[in-house]
This record gives sequence, structure tokens and C-alpha cells, in this order.
Amino acid sequence: MKSSLWLMIAAVALALLAGKEASAQGCSVSYDPSFSLWENEFADSTNIYTQVGIDGSGTMTVEGMCDLPYITHTAYIWNSVGSVGNSWVPVGDYCPDCYVSTEQDDILPYDPNQEYTFDFEGQMWCNIGGEFFDIGGVLDLELAYTKSETIASQPMTGGNEICLLSQWCTPQTQPPDCNPSNVIQHPIILGGIASCSPYYSSFWLAERVKLPYLPRTPWICEPVVLEQNAVGTDDPSYGNCTSNP
Repeated sequence: MKSSLWLMIAAVALALLAGKEASAQGCSVSYDPSFSLWENEFADSTNIYTQVGIDGSGTMTVEGMCDLPYITHTAYIWNSVGSVGNSWVPVGDYCPDCYVSTEQDDILPYDPNQEYTFDFEGQMWCNIGGEFFDIGGVLDLELAYTKSETIASQPMTGGNEICLLSQWCTPQTQPPDCNPSNVIQHPIILGGIASCSPYYSSFWLAERVKLPYLPRTPWICEPVVLEQNAVGTDDPSYGNCTSNP
């Protein structure tokens, strides 16, 4: 899913998004750009994947007798996470009125005990007029583990059961960054009746906006495995949960 978290810092680009105009005797050229930046991140059992893209277009208006050189607009993307992607990448050349839709992807093998900084930015440059679009943001990313205890259950249709959860973490790893309230337990055998496990382990890609001089925002947690993110267990020992408040 494309994220809109970067909108919190979008105001820094407003001045750059205003239309630009240049004129000489008998010639007037103006350009009205409308571009946006998006970012996306997801994970599997071994890697974090980050995507940064630019979408949009602009309108160039030429009035009068103009002898213009060939004009090219170039898109640049900065997609940096951990030790990967720490450089500007040119991702396409376009005519001034062309629609831009481009992205740059990175893959980071992750350490489950590591918190990463995801730094993303997009720029558009004109070979004649210079930079006219620049926006970006910074997120904290981590792969989070949580162990939970089943405290109640409710039957559902289709033989499924909803298991209500409470964190089951060691005192040193409380509160967990990702704290699921429930898990849906499906029947082991098709047509059977599900039964909740006493405990569950779950795995998350957690992110939060990183803003200078402001308190940290809460973690937003997305399941690493979309359909079944929790694994049941009978083990009563407390879990070493991921906790970076």
C-alpha cells in the first residue's frame, strides 16, 4: 500500500511547486508543475523492501517569438534504508508536458534486532531552469516480534474462532511496539471447529514518522504475513518482544 505519512512534512515543498515564469523581449515561458511523491515498504522472512516513486506532470506555456533549446526534465529519487541506497538515482528523462510515473526500489537483508532509518526524497530538474520539485521524509523501520497470551475467545461463522490477546513479554521488553488485540484462528481441518492456542507469536513490519525536535510518534504495525501473521504455541515462557518506545 502506498503510504501518505510523508504528507506531514509536505509543506516544505510548497514554495517549489509554484509556477515559474521566464521572459525576454518578445518571448514569455511559464511552467505549472503538479507532482507528488509516494513511498511504500513491506517485508518477508528475510528482507525489507522499500519503494519510492514520483507521479505527476506539468504544463508549459510559450508566448511570443521564442528560440528555445531542447528542454528535458529529469527525475531523481533518494531511497535509503540502513546501508542500502545512499545516493541519488536518476530515474528518467521527460519532456516538459509528459506525464511522469517512475519509481526506485531497494532490498535490505534485515537483522530482527535492528531499528533502521528509511530516508526518501524525490526531485525534478529542468536542464534550463534547474530544480522545481523537491519533497521527502524520514521513517523509522523495524521488524517487530510480539508474544501474546489468549485471555478469551469467541466463536465465529465457518468454524473460526476469534482469540482475544494480551501481551506476554518479559518485563524488560514491555510494552511491545506491536501489541495485537486479537487473532482469528482457522480450523486445522476444513469443516472442523477452530480452537485458540494458549499463546501466539506474531511478526510485524513497524514504522513511524521521524521528525526533528519532536517526540517520537507511535509505531504503525503491518503484518509480515498478511493472511496468517500469528503462530500458536503451548510454550508458557515470556517472549523477548521488540520494544523501542
